[in-house]
Amino acid sequence: MGRFLMKEKTMARILLLGVAHNDSLGASRLEAALATEKPSVITLETNEKYRRASENGSIERLHRARITFWRRHGLLPEIAVLMEEDVHAYDFEIRCAFAYSKETGIPVYCIEDNKVYDKLIKELQKHPHDFQDIREKVSEMNRYDRSRNQMRAETFYDDAQSFFSNAHAASRDDEHHVADIMCGNPTINIPRRDRTMAPGILRIAERHPEAEIVHIGGLAHFLDDAKSRTLYSRIKDTVSVRRATIRDYETV
Repeated sequence: MGRFLMKEKTMARILLLGVAHNDSLGASRLEAALATEKPSVITLETNEKYRRASENGSIERLHRARITFWRRHGLLPEIAVLMEEDVHAYDFEIRCAFAYSKETGIPVYCIEDNKVYDKLIKELQKHPHDFQDIREKVSEMNRYDRSRNQMRAETFYDDAQSFFSNAHAASRDDEHHVADIMCGNPTINIPRRDRTMAPGILRIAERHPEAEIVHIGGLAHFLDDAKSRTLYSRIKDTVSVRRATIRDYETV
């Protein structure tokens, strides 16, 4: 696996701020987190295409197009249902980040490669027989999800908070196990996406060598993976990085 070699030493500190994309309380939680952390730079797990779609109100159409695609190819109905539930909350990260930027004047960078997910979809369209393998992989993931109450937003926050704060070997083994399952989920495609997002965030750290960077993204990307496929596992030995969830900042 190739590593991004930083040309310049950086003192930038990165907070990986994890969200559950289907979190109905996500906007208020993220606003509280940003108000507390007061970052000087924000990076987002999204690309310019989705950012523009969010700005002009067409992101729901993009998301529904993905749902239609999965349904057409017979990918488990449960996945389509979960994606439909996510539609209305899907872009709260983008909206909150750019609202905070407008208020404070700090830069926001979308670090995901526009081409990565589009390329995956095109590959699947050319090879529809691959969907049988995908159905089996997603089915395996769903069995795990059901045993964990479908790993919905609050349950995933519970697990992530435990992983992020616990250094015990048993907890690390559990985290590696969950990371392995999530990295095998073809609808997220963590290995390919994080292979490009990791260099992206490190370049921002080079560009802003004394910044307090908050990177906002899905919790699964911040799991410690024994095979170094996730964003966190790719950058943890290169820069100063810590992990948190947006629920950590919720006021009672």
